[in-house]
Amino acid sequence: MNIYWLDSIPENQLSRVGGKALGLYKLSKARFKGAKGFVATDVKTDIDIKELMTFWQSSGLKKVAVRSSATLEDGIDFSSAGQYESYLNVDTKSAFLNAVKGCLASLNKPTIAKYRAFFTQGQSDMNLIVQEMVDAKYAGVVFSMNPLTGEPNIVIEAVDGLGNTLVDGTKQAKSYVLNRKAPIYDQAGLLHREHIKALYQGAMSVEKTWQMPMDLEWAINQDNEIIWLQARPITTLNDPTIGELNTNFNVEYDVITNHNVGEMLPGAITPLTISTVVYAIDYGLREMLVRIGMYKDLAEIPEALLISHYYGHLFFNMRYLYRLSKAVLGVKKENVDLGICGKVLTVEQKDDFPEKGKLSKAINGIRYARYMMSRNKARRHIERISKKVVFDYSNIENLYRSITDNMKYLNQTLSDHYITSAHSGAMSTAIYYILSDDIEDEAVIKAKLTSVLEDIDDIESVDILKSLRKITKAMVEDDPNVIKMDAGALLDYSKKAPRSVKDALNEFITKHGHRSIRESELRNVGWKDDELGLMAYLQSILQMKGIEKEKIEKTAEQNIAAVLLPYKGLKRQALKYLIKEARNGCRNREFSKSRMILIVDYFKTAYRQLANMLVDKGALPETDLIYFLTHRELGNLIFHKDPIYVKKSAIRKRLLKEQEGLRFDHVYVGKPEPIDMTQTLDKTNTQLYGTPLSRGKVVGTARVIESSEDARHLKPGEIMVASYTDIGWSPYYAVIGGLVTEVGSALSHGAVVAREYALPTVSNIEFATRKIQTGDKLSIDGENGTVTIIETVEV
Repeated sequence: MNIYWLDSIPENQLSRVGGKALGLYKLSKARFKGAKGFVATDVKTDIDIKELMTFWQSSGLKKVAVRSSATLEDGIDFSSAGQYESYLNVDTKSAFLNAVKGCLASLNKPTIAKYRAFFTQGQSDMNLIVQEMVDAKYAGVVFSMNPLTGEPNIVIEAVDGLGNTLVDGTKQAKSYVLNRKAPIYDQAGLLHREHIKALYQGAMSVEKTWQMPMDLEWAINQDNEIIWLQARPITTLNDPTIGELNTNFNVEYDVITNHNVGEMLPGAITPLTISTVVYAIDYGLREMLVRIGMYKDLAEIPEALLISHYYGHLFFNMRYLYRLSKAVLGVKKENVDLGICGKVLTVEQKDDFPEKGKLSKAINGIRYARYMMSRNKARRHIERISKKVVFDYSNIENLYRSITDNMKYLNQTLSDHYITSAHSGAMSTAIYYILSDDIEDEAVIKAKLTSVLEDIDDIESVDILKSLRKITKAMVEDDPNVIKMDAGALLDYSKKAPRSVKDALNEFITKHGHRSIRESELRNVGWKDDELGLMAYLQSILQMKGIEKEKIEKTAEQNIAAVLLPYKGLKRQALKYLIKEARNGCRNREFSKSRMILIVDYFKTAYRQLANMLVDKGALPETDLIYFLTHRELGNLIFHKDPIYVKKSAIRKRLLKEQEGLRFDHVYVGKPEPIDMTQTLDKTNTQLYGTPLSRGKVVGTARVIESSEDARHLKPGEIMVASYTDIGWSPYYAVIGGLVTEVGSALSHGAVVAREYALPTVSNIEFATRKIQTGDKLSIDGENGTVTIIETVEV
């Protein structure tokens, strides 16, 4: 063991003292005042520890901080930074002994040892820094370059008291940003002008000495002196940002919308999902354009353009879909709008794509018809694919390779799902246009369209709620007290429940266990893997008395007869056929969606196991981080053992919170940018107009839902107001009085379920979750697509 005062480390020992000690030495040589202290190298034996304690006792240092200075810590490259221990306010022999042993033990934590082994970093040596504690009035960090934006500004972050409250997040820092060429020192906050100036000058000087952007820790003592505590290079300048993975194409003139895809995968999504499930969605669309003859090969259509992603949110780029109107006989822009958005958009797409000739259009029209009419074949194909997906769990490398190999099945599944979706959408759109020849009022047309789509048997999404109600009914028949149980108690009960309850539960898990809220997101586990979450749904149905609610009167036949009544001859026969096909289309679409999610669930299981294996090997510190790398990046982590991906995943996970808070308009021309949520919406108009999805009228109290936690506060008869419909909301449809959404179409699963439960529903109410507040009294007219705010709650 060797001990050196921090300002007197021999030059031939600088490479051995670790990153922290080296930084403090350089600060002292540059005449920056630091806390007095020393570094001990090669502390290994009990004798070394005893000698170190003796040195501390004779050093004149009283209350101290004991910190690690490992040789692989605080370098330019990311490695084990932040994983070792530090101890503050050490002032007794027992505390000192505990601190030294704790720092040394942290060198060989299982997670750190595995990390070094996986990334072949070799053995890191643990050195210890003992420094006099600063009685700090203020403390913080100063960056010589903005670490978030890379802008050449000096950024100071300060808290009162010790700086560890800034690091652990228990105190909110006051930030100061100074232009390096024209700094303004007079800024309100904790720090005085002279302190801001001194920190600015210090950061500029240290950056010049090190010849690189620097991150400096500091404290201001009770005598108002700045004490410099640490210096390290800024390693965040190339870090991920919230827009890092944005679709990288020129979309200046493109119509871009989050309709449809914003329901399939709402909110912010993870990089792993973007690189797998979202890629497959995009693949399915591109293959459709090839199969109907618009393009000869998939390579002619850019990847990740039709389904674009900005700031972690998904959008349809309509450019290539609008080209259908120039290449396929019978397809108009309005058809595409109705199929994707449930309404005709008023914006226009600029595009120099050439109009095809009549013969070419006719041929493509036949191809498109064949494509749609292959829906039964697509349904059978999805069934076969679901039996082909097999993963090799023998080791990390083989599991990753088998996931890659099976990705073709995910792509094929989405291709098949698009066939059933295209057929379903085309039939409904055709009905719309036949009705529009004789009816001018768009709301009336949509109301008639939704009326003929009621009471469709054997729809998977409808069966979810029926199956849940079957479980709750069996529970209440066995023990009426289940109504009073919370989710935990209900889970305990279910383990000991009679066969009637267990059979109903097993039937639900077998049929629908792969489904969940935001089910296409790989990070979200299915109900079969979230027992407590499933019990929370059942608890909601039990406590809100949703067992009894069910649509009793079947109205589809009379609705269809009423729609057909004014028509005769061929037009009547065509409309009758289209209604039949539209109803079958809804059934096929919901079936293929369920099987698609089943295959996605297989991938969820594989990635969860891969995450467990990576954590066990030390490649990742926690399993959740796997979702914050793309599939290709995972391959680089596994086969090239590059630790930069550990850092990337951790930062992206933190950024997800920011992405989740973003809100967007539903239609853009050009790149989507988040809405400025600080702007106040005009709420003077209490009459809101949207699209009727399920008939009926209701008056009730609004509850704005933005998460599953919000949904659990729903009360019987309340009107649910949400950005989108989600399969995970289905259990609540048994108890709510009505539904209002910002996006949706007559074919969305939410609309399908709502119609089966006679739940008045209106969609496409722009900014509904902002214009309506929880507690507002609403009137919903599901016939005309209106929502009226009768009374507003006091804010």
